[in-house]
Amino acid sequence: MLLSLAMGVPVLATHLVAPRGGDLMRVCAPTQAELRENLRHLLPRCAEESAEARLRRRTLARERFDWSVVGRDHAALYESLVAEPVA
Repeated sequence: MLLSLAMGVPVLATHLVAPRGGDLMRVCAPTQAELRENLRHLLPRCAEESAEARLRRRTLARERFDWSVVGRDHAALYESLVAEPVA
């Protein structure tokens, strides 16, 4: 999923594999009816989507999920845990 998001490709995922994704992805129940309805919603939008919109989605995915961001966030978490006094 992250690779698709980073490439600017829309993602449709069931709630079994993904948390709610905000603007980045569409999440639906794992039923044929839900998948069908969500595909009907997504496919026309994909055809109409501009290069600018794809670039925005790619940029947002990289800002949230790039390893440098994940690493920085984890380092900050570890530093805050080490800085807390042990009771």
